[in-house]
Amino acid sequence: MPETDIYNNREPMPIGNRYPKRRRRRRSAEDRAFDDKQRKRRTSNSGFRRMIHLARKSEFQKFLWIGIGVLTLALVLLSAIWEFVIIPQMAEAEDEKLEYIEHQRKIPVMPESAAK
Repeated sequence: MPETDIYNNREPMPIGNRYPKRRRRRRSAEDRAFDDKQRKRRTSNSGFRRMIHLARKSEFQKFLWIGIGVLTLALVLLSAIWEFVIIPQMAEAEDEKLEYIEHQRKIPVMPESAAK
């Protein structure tokens, strides 16, 4: 048999310049009953769901604990600065203001003759 025999040549012959596409059958929404809903798949795994999935990995747990540790350390440092630096400065400024008022001479009162 010659090499150009159709039984030896198994390549599909294209129709025109393109191969034929397989068409997918879709059910339209009108064909369904009102309570027949197909399961919707989540298209993205973001936000809290992503955190839950990542928390299961040991690699992520390391970074999570480091982040929690840094956050705790920052809060402790901030509260220490507030307690031992800022509050004493505010109290000292308030005391200076009170001392200034105490050491002043009596505040002059406007005479009654001037009030008329």
